[in-house]
Amino acid sequence: QVLINEGLLFFSHMDYNLAEGKFCDAVRLQRSVYDGPVLHITATEGEELVLDERGTNTTMSNSQTTTRRLIDTEEELVTPALNNMALCALYTCRMRMAVDLFEGLIREDPTKYLTECMVFNLCTLYELGSDNAVSERKKRILQLVAKRFSLHDVGADCFRLA
Repeated sequence: QVLINEGLLFFSHMDYNLAEGKFCDAVRLQRSVYDGPVLHITATEGEELVLDERGTNTTMSNSQTTTRRLIDTEEELVTPALNNMALCALYTCRMRMAVDLFEGLIREDPTKYLTECMVFNLCTLYELGSDNAVSERKKRILQLVAKRFSLHDVGADCFRLA
């Protein structure tokens, strides 16, 4: 929790790279304490943050489709840390990485990660990064996923559909 708080402090001072590092450290610490499932994140473009098998934070750039791994551990700390990492990526002009982080969490365990906050943030990114038709389609797919997993606590207004 201390690392997440430090990351939030750096974030508030607009030092997004240091904030992202703190959030990565929080995930790495949780990974060393708990042994959780592997979360696969696939990204197709741009510069991306990677937590490799040892939990180290590296930045890679390529145009090929690659699989990234983050380890999910304790829900209470990892979810906000990864959410904040995605926001740091957004603020440092790496929107594709932010979307990949959110979508990767949802693919890993929709019942655990498809929350109102996550849906709202992801739908906002869809609106920012896609034209209206593509954005609407992605949001409707997300809504179908929520319906498929009977996630009634996610309100329809979170999907920001017209």
